[in-house]
Amino acid sequence: MKRTGVVIGVVVAMFLLSLTFSFFTVRMLQGRQMKGVKTASETDPQLAVAEQTAKNTLDPFLTKLKAGTVQGAVKVEFHSPVGPEYIWVDHLQFLPNDNFSGKLANQPKLLTGKKKGDEVTFAKADIVDWISQNPDGTQDGDFTGEVLRREGG
Repeated sequence: MKRTGVVIGVVVAMFLLSLTFSFFTVRMLQGRQMKGVKTASETDPQLAVAEQTAKNTLDPFLTKLKAGTVQGAVKVEFHSPVGPEYIWVDHLQFLPNDNFSGKLANQPKLLTGKKKGDEVTFAKADIVDWISQNPDGTQDGDFTGEVLRREGG
């Protein structure tokens, strides 16, 4: 009887320790975010220009995508408790009021409860980049990716 009580006590203690660790890890990351950590586009002028170029050319891409003349994906800014996360979304569906749905093409690192392949919905305003695969095999877009590759990121 005492042994069962000790085992239960150890299991409960380990569970509480893991919760405490998780809580403090999240608080530490939130603290970093609250201390003025900025998104890459706020600190990197070239990335900000790339995002603006993507936004300025988004409508022609979406027109081609909707018509089925190209295949493509969009990079979307998602909000997590510790800050923004930028994830490619493919299998896009057009929804009313400039909204979209699609599937996460990357494994999220900050979005808890989400994984690659999960269905997500988002607004056009959350799109920060796009990439298209043309019928001739060429690609267009990926403006932020071009900057990140040049900078070694």
